[in-house]
Amino acid sequence: MANDPNQDSTYRLRVEALQKVIDGIPRFKYWIAQATNEQHALQQARQQQALAQQQADLAQEQARALALQEQQQQAVAHQERQARGQWLFWIGLVFAAIVAGWVWHRFIRHRCPSCKSLNVHCTGQAELDRFKGRIKVREKNSRGTNTRFMNTTFVINRYDYACDECDHTWSEKKKEELGA
Repeated sequence: MANDPNQDSTYRLRVEALQKVIDGIPRFKYWIAQATNEQHALQQARQQQALAQQQADLAQEQARALALQEQQQQAVAHQERQARGQWLFWIGLVFAAIVAGWVWHRFIRHRCPSCKSLNVHCTGQAELDRFKGRIKVREKNSRGTNTRFMNTTFVINRYDYACDECDHTWSEKKKEELGA
């Protein structure tokens, strides 16, 4: 009897009396039901608000990701256009240098000094002097570049030219390395 409180008569009488009081008060039941309903409604509202906030955050994150991806694509496209433009610029520059060199060689370098005609031809060549000299040679190896001086033979040649239009003759001296 000491272990089970329901078998104690005093305890049982008090529980029954309290149950009668609780059953007899209809307002108390109504208040408990209303408080339970309010609590349940508040919890559902919080859950819906949290879900709506989570969905809004997800949509905002997706919009940021799309905007970032679009920016990256635009940056890559801009870099590709810029790189292609740089390649075209350098290719155009090299082509212009080649054309300028050809024009200089063809129309400026080999002209008659008196009449500026382009119709000239070489009439002869003579060796004026031959001497030993040194040239600077750069070698590349596994340890880097090495610069050294080598002995070689140089030749000073005189080239004679004649103009086909005014019969003017002239000569030019050129220092050349004798081929090995």
